Amino acid sequence: MATIKIYPEGIFVFPKHKNAPDFVIGKVTIDIDKFNEWINSHEGYLSEFKGRSQLKLDLLKGKEDKLYFTVDNYVPAAHTPEDLMNDNF
Repeated sequence: MATIKIYPEGIFVFPKHKNAPDFVIGKVTIDIDKFNEWINSHEGYLSEFKGRSQLKLDLLKGKEDKLYFTVDNYVPAAHTPEDLMNDNF
């Protein structure tokens, strides 16, 4: 099942400058106030890792090679022990 794309607010991705070295992919700017406001109103997308909150993002390439972020909101389907034993997943 496809997940809905959620675009976090306050994060802006820009292509690399024409004079940037080859290893540079682009630039990311974060408006801290706007991003914090978005996080506070979307806490359901946060997960926990080693006792700390985190937000997982996917970096995607769109039309004309433009880069953008979406929230990684993938939730694997629940499997029963029988599914795992019979490779039914």
